[in-house]
Amino acid sequence: MSNITSPNYRLSFFYILVLMISFIFSSLTTSTVQALVPKSKTFKHVNQGDLGYPEMEYGGGIYALNIYAHPFQLIFYGVGRDGFTLGLAMVTTRFQDLDSKFRWVWAANRGNPVHENSTLTFGTDGNLVLAEADGRVVWQTGTANKGVVDLKLLPNGNLVLVDKSGGFVWQSFNHPTDTLLVGQSLVSGGKLVSRSSDDSDEGHYSMVLENRKLGFYYNDNKNAPNNKSLLYDEMSLLEESSGEPIKETRVVKNVTFNHFYQEDTKKPRAHSHLLRLEFFNNAGDWGSTNLAQQKYNSSFSFLRLEPDGTLKVYTLYDVDIFFVPGQYFSPWEETYTYTSMCQLPEKCGSFGLCENNQCVACPTPNGLITTWNETCLPSKLPSCNINKGPSLQISYYKMVGVDHFSSRYEQGEGPMKVGECKKKCSKDCKCVAFFFNKDTSKCLLLTTQLSTLIKVINFDASSHLAFIKYQK
Repeated sequence: MSNITSPNYRLSFFYILVLMISFIFSSLTTSTVQALVPKSKTFKHVNQGDLGYPEMEYGGGIYALNIYAHPFQLIFYGVGRDGFTLGLAMVTTRFQDLDSKFRWVWAANRGNPVHENSTLTFGTDGNLVLAEADGRVVWQTGTANKGVVDLKLLPNGNLVLVDKSGGFVWQSFNHPTDTLLVGQSLVSGGKLVSRSSDDSDEGHYSMVLENRKLGFYYNDNKNAPNNKSLLYDEMSLLEESSGEPIKETRVVKNVTFNHFYQEDTKKPRAHSHLLRLEFFNNAGDWGSTNLAQQKYNSSFSFLRLEPDGTLKVYTLYDVDIFFVPGQYFSPWEETYTYTSMCQLPEKCGSFGLCENNQCVACPTPNGLITTWNETCLPSKLPSCNINKGPSLQISYYKMVGVDHFSSRYEQGEGPMKVGECKKKCSKDCKCVAFFFNKDTSKCLLLTTQLSTLIKVINFDASSHLAFIKYQK
């Protein structure tokens, strides 16, 4: 019989004890991470019943869910013929003011609509799941068995899944669509993407937080191979100490849309509520760029990249306003707009010349038609075969004092002569026009749709030349 006091026995007992302790600790850890959502907190909403038709930004009916924190509400809203997006809306008084448009500030499944009888489920495992009636998952938070115990819609519009200590396991603020609410941030490389004009999918525009600025980009065909987004505008972020753009040695880590109240009891200010973009760089320096000043509480504001590429701030002034027959007082105010209208790529639709924020002419090979409308289109392009070289049908008409919207940030190649620039465009089947600057001898080939051309009005306007390709 083995001696229980032998070294081998004691060593075996030690190993068993270690394994038991490890198993118990692992079980405790697992049970902590996989904490269950109480049954009373779970739900399953079915997208069915009579549709409501309050005044909407994008039309369509709605199924409202009982997830609400004034002025925010989670809602299924109609897109297309029979699709629905799960979105977060800012409303005024809950369904009382049907003449005041709901404003959409977040979407879960943009571009991937669900249909009638789809479900939104929050189960005991802590995962929030949007699924079609047949069970196909369309969108989810991916938080199953990660310690979630509750779902909350916070007063600032942040939809959160929390653990038992109140920490955020998932939050909608980390997944912006086209909008930033007050207190919401973009991290380095993060972006807002505009809606399409009918809200069925992502649009052509994006705003990206880059190293020292916000860049605004246009892409008319994201699915095309080797397609490139064009920079059409940018917003510099200013250092607090100097009021100057951020130094090249600094990199912005995040930018936050915020509301700030300038409290001064000795000298009351008429416009004491600031809306601004705040940021920190990699050196820990703080800075801000002011957007608007209001005379009332503007904490219920949001910043949005619109379907046409403009950046706007809207503010909800949700107070009781006395009724005056025949007059309507909107609780919404457009408090800020960024971007010159002529810098917007689709300001003039498919084609047009923009001056002083207006589309003023339709260019043609025979000159300008000075009454622009949306029927203005580029001239027909000649057929093109890469292997056979330039077509004999290629021709160009010249415009003096004209730039493309992208010329402000993209100078092109060079220096070179205008004839060489023309040859490059003629050999490139994708080239629809070229822009030449006589002062710099730079050549910019345009390989996307023409869209908006800009009339140059500064002292060197005559050095800016546009050559538009067309078929003879």
